[in-house]
Amino acid sequence: DVFQDGLLILIGKISDANFHLNSSISTFVFGICKNLNRENIRRVSKKQNEEPNLQDEEYTKSVEEFFAEELKYEALDEVLIKVDKRCLEILKMFYYQKLSMKVIANRLGFKSETSAKTQKYKCLEKARKLILNVFSKTKTILL
Repeated sequence: DVFQDGLLILIGKISDANFHLNSSISTFVFGICKNLNRENIRRVSKKQNEEPNLQDEEYTKSVEEFFAEELKYEALDEVLIKVDKRCLEILKMFYYQKLSMKVIANRLGFKSETSAKTQKYKCLEKARKLILNVFSKTKTILL
């Protein structure tokens, strides 16, 4: 999923000390996802020996679709603000840095690998609930 890949890239960038955000988080993630989507289209087109027609795709989006996308990224901003830093760190280490739960447990001072797994699960559940809550508000706005 392009959106999830975009989130992982964002988490990785935020953890980089040299990274400086020049726009809103939603704009940044929107750009990442747009580029990831273009890359996926190119990859599929190469497999089918066809040239992608990216310009047509870009301009066929309706205004409603554009604003729906923008609301989605604003919702992401809200979720990232509400998820605590420790949860973001655990998720970043596991999904972005591909560290084992044992290494994560040692680095973050958990008593055991099982404790780290439990905390990762709780963090994912918290993030999912926040996302569902925010997106349900977004759908209400769109209706």
